[in-house]
Amino acid sequence: MKKRKWIFIMALIAILASTAISFAANSTTTSVTVNGSTSKMDATAVTVAADRPSWSPTVNRAGDIAQGELFEIDATGNASTEIIASLYLTNPDDLAKAYSYLNMTIAVYYEDTTGSTPVWTELTTSGTALLSLSNGYVTLKLTGREKYRIGVKEGSYYALNTSVAANLAPQFTIDLR
Repeated sequence: MKKRKWIFIMALIAILASTAISFAANSTTTSVTVNGSTSKMDATAVTVAADRPSWSPTVNRAGDIAQGELFEIDATGNASTEIIASLYLTNPDDLAKAYSYLNMTIAVYYEDTTGSTPVWTELTTSGTALLSLSNGYVTLKLTGREKYRIGVKEGSYYALNTSVAANLAPQFTIDLR
């Protein structure tokens, strides 16, 4: 009986030691930078924003995504009073290999020029939308002839693998109609 107990304890110690070693070997942190491309409608200028969100995932850890911009849209010369913006995640299959989940709250901001200095204000009529690996796209309503920024308001993830940096960075495209 004592021999079985001793063997069990030694096996348990061996399992715990190998788990700690394999975790230490895989626990790396990598920086992620978001990229994007555009498809635009007439008289609407769309550019990839300079202040994009970024984060540093670590294997087997959850983390937060800070606020950042994805696209800037200048619709001041557009004839339409309503624009439908569809924001697509173009590489969800790659991201699914690196993340258990990747959730981003997408918001629309407009340039409020009523004061002496322009201020970027969240467009509450458009609301926010959750972009994730499950849905892959969100549709947002822009109210007319304004300057807009579409960006990540907040987000979260759980990293499974950080060995291939290309799989960690979301790629976006936006289509305006």
